Amino acid sequence: MALLKIGIVGAGFTGTSFIALVHYLAKRPIEIFLFEKTGAFGPGIAYSTISPFHLLNVRASDMSILEPESEHFVDWLKQDEIAKNYLDANEEIGNQFVPRFLYGNYLKEILEKIRFENRIKIHFIPTEVNGIISNAKHLKLVTTDKEITVDKVILAIGNSLPATPSFPLSPKENYIANPWHSDIFKEINPHDSVMLLGSGLSMIDSVLTLYHQQHKGKIFSLSRHGLLPLPHNNNNKNNSYCLTKKLPTNLLKLTKFLRAESKILMAKEDDWRSLINAFRPFIPQVWSQLTLVDKNKFLRHGLAYWNIHRHRVPVSVMDILIQLRRSQQLEILKGRLLEFNDEIAFIRQRGSNAVTPLQVKWLINCTGPSLNMNNASDLLIQSLVKQELTIWDQPQNLSFKVSPLGALVNAKGIASSSLYAVGPSCKGAMWESTAVPEIRKQNFNLVMQILV
Repeated sequence: MALLKIGIVGAGFTGTSFIALVHYLAKRPIEIFLFEKTGAFGPGIAYSTISPFHLLNVRASDMSILEPESEHFVDWLKQDEIAKNYLDANEEIGNQFVPRFLYGNYLKEILEKIRFENRIKIHFIPTEVNGIISNAKHLKLVTTDKEITVDKVILAIGNSLPATPSFPLSPKENYIANPWHSDIFKEINPHDSVMLLGSGLSMIDSVLTLYHQQHKGKIFSLSRHGLLPLPHNNNNKNNSYCLTKKLPTNLLKLTKFLRAESKILMAKEDDWRSLINAFRPFIPQVWSQLTLVDKNKFLRHGLAYWNIHRHRVPVSVMDILIQLRRSQQLEILKGRLLEFNDEIAFIRQRGSNAVTPLQVKWLINCTGPSLNMNNASDLLIQSLVKQELTIWDQPQNLSFKVSPLGALVNAKGIASSSLYAVGPSCKGAMWESTAVPEIRKQNFNLVMQILV
């Protein structure tokens, strides 16, 4: 059987998961060219933190890299010597929320093991891909100093950066544009006041970083709705719900259905989280059937409420937030930031026309990945759009337009047979496309198709 050459752009979880599944399933010779512009192969931004207090927001039992082996990560935790220092001996390992750096170690170890086997050849290339040249038979991945020809390309480029504020910022201001690089937090004086733009998971990570470096100053969190992610339950008995009813494909009816089912569960002293968990596998199908109008309504009015129910945090993390709020060190504000100048944040709180000035030493952008992928400055993304190898999926340019399998759809509406995207860059077609279970499933389906 002929050698299959695959180029993968991005070596975080998405790219690593694809390689792990190829290694698990392939019965033919394969050569992989793995590109990662940061030079860090395996953990990506999401799992590159070295802080033990940054925990996974998902239980270990749901974090296997392999779709066919659900206990793969749990088994790794049982055998890893470092992991033993962070596990609760009185709790099943699968139920625990372990430090994210352990998951980063897991990904790195998987890549290294595959790298030194002969069955699949992997080239680690710490370089940015600037463009792709497509012809009738092959694809060329273009960097600043070379071109590499392959049969298939997998775009595993991960999340977009946070959107920039809508107002100009002077270079003299203390502004952190990307909280995922937490080393810069060391520059913050313990008594400085800090404003975090956003109130989701990125904000919580930033609060935890400040908390564990003994920060004493005031912390403001500002978002449009001021909603915090809800906690997981402690007993993991949230998988009992079975979704048997036909799901509505109208946003209003779907919202009413989910609320009604949640009330029924809570009336029986059951857990509403089991409904969310049961709903997740159906989200790509439901999302694809919503009208463009409904999708826009969801992004405008429903997204914040969906996020706090869907993207939950461990109870131990929520306890810290409650403690900080009770001491009034952490204050959650609803509204918009209009300007940040001379260490003054001018905000308009929700429901008011008045502008309130707040003394703030630092401004940190915790709004999370930008939903508009068209704003990305990435040269590869710009090249793909310019060549019309892909178009944007609507509404709001959420991602590349792709087929249900992840094949990029070009300007003529034709799905590629050699150029694919996996993960967040498929959000427009699948919506839920950022978490391990969904990406793992996408990779499994794609690998099965490519290896046929």
